[in-house]
Amino acid sequence: MIEIYSREISVISNMTSSLEKLTHINSTLRSLLQACSIVSLEIIRRNLSSSEQSDFDYLASRFHQPADGLPGELLDKATPLIRSFIYPDFLRGWYEATPNFGSPLISEIIEWVEFRNKVLAHGVTDQGDIRDWTPKAETLLKKALSIFSNSLPVYTEGSAELVLPNHFENLRISTPLVYNSKAVVISKITSKKGIWKLLGQQLCWENAAEFLVDLPRENVFSEQGFAKAGKFNCSTVICNGSPHTLFQNIPSRQTSIFEGRSKELEKLKAWINEPEESKSCLIYGDGGYGKTTLALEFLNQILDGRIELNAPPEIISYYTAKMTKWTDQGIVHFRGISGAMGDGIRELIYCLQDVLGKDWYKVEGTALIDKVQQQLKEQGYKRDDVLLVLDNTETLTSSTSDNEELEEFFNQVVRKIGRVIVTSRRRELLNATPIQVARLSDFESTALMRRLAKEYGAKPILQAGDNTLRKAGTQLMQKPLLIDALVRYIARTAVGIDEALTSILRKTNDQLLEFLYEDAWLRMTQGQRTVFLVLVAITCPADEFSIGHACQEVGIPHDEFILSLDETYFANQTKQGSTYELEIVELAKRFFSQKLAKLTSTDREEIMNYAAEVDRYAREREAIDREYKKDRVAEAFKGPYAKAAKIASEKGKISEAKEFYELAIQDDPLNSALHDRFAWFLLNKAHKLELAFIASAKAVELNDKNADALLTHGIILYHKNDIENGDKFISKANREGKSESVCLLRMGIGRYHYSKSINNRDAAIKIIEESIDLFDRSRHKLNSADKYYAKNSRDLQKYIALSQQLLHDIKMTKGILLSEVIKVTDLGGFDRA
Repeated sequence: MIEIYSREISVISNMTSSLEKLTHINSTLRSLLQACSIVSLEIIRRNLSSSEQSDFDYLASRFHQPADGLPGELLDKATPLIRSFIYPDFLRGWYEATPNFGSPLISEIIEWVEFRNKVLAHGVTDQGDIRDWTPKAETLLKKALSIFSNSLPVYTEGSAELVLPNHFENLRISTPLVYNSKAVVISKITSKKGIWKLLGQQLCWENAAEFLVDLPRENVFSEQGFAKAGKFNCSTVICNGSPHTLFQNIPSRQTSIFEGRSKELEKLKAWINEPEESKSCLIYGDGGYGKTTLALEFLNQILDGRIELNAPPEIISYYTAKMTKWTDQGIVHFRGISGAMGDGIRELIYCLQDVLGKDWYKVEGTALIDKVQQQLKEQGYKRDDVLLVLDNTETLTSSTSDNEELEEFFNQVVRKIGRVIVTSRRRELLNATPIQVARLSDFESTALMRRLAKEYGAKPILQAGDNTLRKAGTQLMQKPLLIDALVRYIARTAVGIDEALTSILRKTNDQLLEFLYEDAWLRMTQGQRTVFLVLVAITCPADEFSIGHACQEVGIPHDEFILSLDETYFANQTKQGSTYELEIVELAKRFFSQKLAKLTSTDREEIMNYAAEVDRYAREREAIDREYKKDRVAEAFKGPYAKAAKIASEKGKISEAKEFYELAIQDDPLNSALHDRFAWFLLNKAHKLELAFIASAKAVELNDKNADALLTHGIILYHKNDIENGDKFISKANREGKSESVCLLRMGIGRYHYSKSINNRDAAIKIIEESIDLFDRSRHKLNSADKYYAKNSRDLQKYIALSQQLLHDIKMTKGILLSEVIKVTDLGGFDRA
């Protein structure tokens, strides 16, 4: 591009009119500053961590309507970063005076911008201005081009490629800074429905033609944001006598008493073992017959190893279809099938990366499916490796056009992404293997009644003959939900079967609904009931954090509420690692809504106040999670080798993961977050302390403001029994953003382990007492809104107990070397906070 701008300077030199000269100088200087600022932005976007580039999100967004002062402001922020991490001679002369040009370029750029804004744009230009500023601006333009020369890309005429010099590792610039072999001036950047466009003009005195070009979805002007993570678990199943690992987010079973459905299960087994015959399977039937129960039983049997698979999937992704989703702004309603199903498809990507960038939410429909397909291909997954389970799809459609759109969406998913199991109340018009879930057989309904009677203690059923039970089952349409209700009712009231049937069959729908859940309601404590009423009133998702906050508001222990889940069938629980989510079943929601409506106005207002507080808390947490773009996980695992390392590590393939990490670092050597994650892996998974120390030191060297890297390095120093330096790095991590509670906790844990290596009894006692004091201070600094609150609480309880026990043991042991009392073993790793 140096030649392109040099040609424009030649054009300016040949002009005879000072006014023409000044006009074209301003245009050329504007173009040059824009070009250099965008180049610096691309360098930062592609090389530095998200935390380091967070300040540039706002500056990049201002290119939507760029002002002349913007490039100078951006270069002023970018120059020190690029000099520190990438190229020390970047824009030499921007801040400092040079022998050839004298004063720093930045001061002259500011002066030019002020003149342009005050006189050329918003004032009156007279002959004196033209006479004074024409030579001054021409000198400024030549000076800027000279200073920018080693940071401008080389333009290749035929391919139209823009490639930076070797000191930037020949980085290709994606933004079109040249059009028809001319430099450009950017007028506007637009983004509508995920489509990005650049409107500009050619830098040409004879014909400054306007042009409009498309930008790639991933470009320097889009904000770099991330969503929350940790949705998939890595499980091991036995296949053909050998262990096989897979990623899955399968919810737990809906019932511990599963009876019958042997034919349906056999059909599902046959379908999953014949991938060439059919790529999709439809489980359909009326409400109450157990479609979701069947699907979850089948999937959990796979995890239990009870189903022999010819070729198990590598990924199983389960998603319950719904037309709304929760954001930090509250409930958002989807428009159209592709929007509603988009989250179900995006869910799949969480098994590859812990957080999703904003670009994942700027595409829908076919574009989203194609994007997911590409990601899976990059990680080596084929269609038969992926199984998607989409539950309750009948909630998505209400018209013929909706049905057609849903059918086309599924067909594309099956063609491009993987195999699909769909559950629906309707016989959807899908090209799928159909499995109808209808009435139980007489034998199955009778067996189910007996098993439930034994579970609930319903003596009349246990004493009844098969004919009586078959007759009862027939009257209840062999529907598992009603059979369960009958048995519970008899167990609670001790009435006979006929009387119970009469009571059930003459009830209205609302009365039957109340009857179905009244028994469980009566068995719960008042606190448990109140929490359920709060959960049905909130708009945010019911997960570990919102439920925990609801319990806190109501005043009951979280564990007490969890007990009520084991004794009722009000909700489906989905475990996600150490956390969980609840989905209250639709019938139970209606039951709780009726209970809420029957309360006095005072009690109802109290419940709604609790719910409002839980929603407020959830919005705060969601806003924090949206700022996850600064998190080291998103930044560390952005490359294909890094993602492969993460997957291999979670599968327990340590040697393979180490190789992928090393390749990832070769591919992205300046990524501090990646070095930090490698250090964590070497410490906790590979158990190579010295290598972990080297990796963490490199992470800190690359970015000494990376709080996560500082924390990791401090903990590794503790493992090396270097308490003094460990404290320095942990303290710095606190100053750079790590919570004080976490840092105090890690200081305490470091001292706890260190005390076990000390032979001096008095010194060991002093160190342990320090650790107990640090744990106590950490406990007082805990914040319930912190993402890792539950984990940190558990760690505190664990180490307070361990430290107090160790202190007691040492004080009770006199005259013996500590090393003879406590055997120092492998200290192991740590869970990140």
